[in-house]
Parts: sequence; C-alpha cells; structure tokens
Amino acid sequence: PAIYFAAHSDRLSGQYLKIEANFLANFNERQLNENLKDSNSVGHSWLDEQLYVSKIKVAEDAEIAEKSLNELNWGNIWHVKIIRITHGKKISNIPQSAAKITAGDILCVLGEEKTLDNFVLFGQNSGNFAQVGERETLRSFIATQEDLPADQQLLCCAVTVQKDSALNGCNIKESPIKNEWFGFLIGIERNLYPIVDPSSNMILQNDDLLWLLGTQKMGNALAREQLL
Repeated sequence: PAIYFAAHSDRLSGQYLKIEANFLANFNERQLNENLKDSNSVGHSWLDEQLYVSKIKVAEDAEIAEKSLNELNWGNIWHVKIIRITHGKKISNIPQSAAKITAGDILCVLGEEKTLDNFVLFGQNSGNFAQVGERETLRSFIATQEDLPADQQLLCCAVTVQKDSALNGCNIKESPIKNEWFGFLIGIERNLYPIVDPSSNMILQNDDLLWLLGTQKMGNALAREQLL
C-alpha cells in the first residue's frame, strides 16, 4: 500500500505526504481485522464505530457566540469534543481551547451516542444551537470527506503499544501523542474493552490500542515513526 511505502522509503524520508482520510481508515481497518483472525472476537466493533459525530449550527442570537471553547467547558460538562469548526469557508480541525465560536458556525461534535443526545437536547432547549443532518459514526464521518482536499481532512487511526515501545509503561500526559505526534487521543481499547476519554495519568500497557484523531501533521509524524 502507498502509505506503507511512504513510511518506509528512505527516498521519501522527510517529505510531506498527503494521506487521504478514507485510504488511511480502510488501511487501518484491514490491519486491525488481520490481528483478530486468530481470536474469538471476529465481528468486534472498533472504537470508531462506537463513537459518533453530530453537526450542530450555532444560532444567530446564541448566548454562547463569541465565547471560547475553554469558557464553554463542554468537555468537562457534557463529555464531548469539538473536532471541527467551520466558519464560512474556513475550516479549523481539532481547534484549540482558545478558539471562539460565532453565530452561524457549524461545529462537528464527537462523543458517545447518549452523551450527544443530551448535548443536542441542551442546545435545542437553550436556543443556542441545533443539530444539522443525521448523526453518524466516527468511521462514517472520516470516510465521507471527499468534498474536502486532503490537507483539510481529519485522519483517524489506531496505534498498538508494542512491548519494546517507549509508550509501554508511560502515562498519557508524558507520551509523545500530543506534542510529537500532534494527535488527539479519543480513546483506548485494552483487551478489546473501550476506554473513552481516558485520564492523562493513565499508564499505557503492552497491546493497548490507541485511537488517535488529527490532521495531516499527525499522519506525517506517525509515518515518520513507522507507526502506520
């Protein structure tokens, strides 16, 4: 596959690679399912099928307009994550906590199904925002970004913690996930059990499956580390 060649090619070392989200998702799924062949877990639903994305539109007279994500504190209150803000033609993927939302913005919100139900209901009751279109799994959301150029697409992949890896025995906060890989850890599968939004103090273990969300910058970092 092209992504494997790119990650392991000396000729391409250091070059910026454009990785299509759908290609990476399909490649990743094949790798994961290959690892399940010798187990009794065929048909297992991976974390990207257990998490969902809702698109919401901020009302013109919303009280939350011009507030930052940090001020809104939705992650702690509602246990959701804003993974994209679309303001007119401008797209911001994995926005920082200082990012402000404005009236008319379209936000892509990641969370578990019941959590999103409650969050959308809160938006409707408060008059701050309403859901646009149908909710979809994270996998479906990632796979249907064909209308965006590759450098504006969000990437999602799973990285396995190897026994001899520096990640083994390391806590999430001190791991390279955020500062070196430029990724957002959406969850971990440990012995196929999902752990959504794990604590930053959680110790990573051998065979943990780390589910990462990020941009092309993350994809290139993982390719250079030969983790794809």
